[in-house]
Amino acid sequence: MPLHREVTEKDAKDYADSIHAIFVETSAKNAININEVFIEISQRIPAVDSGGGAAGKGFKLRRQPSETRRTCC
Repeated sequence: MPLHREVTEKDAKDYADSIHAIFVETSAKNAININEVFIEISQRIPAVDSGGGAAGKGFKLRRQPSETRRTCC
């Protein structure tokens, strides 16, 4: 990775740790660690049990019904 950084790697790691986030240095331009970060994220998503509820502290996302508004007639 480039040596010209706005934030040091240690500071970034420390901050990620403080908010319980993942720290992975990536580069989409050079395809560095892209798959690895998606794998890491997917492994941290809570599993949904067969009863429709989330196992553990997970949650289920639901699509909100869209409002249809008529602008004429």
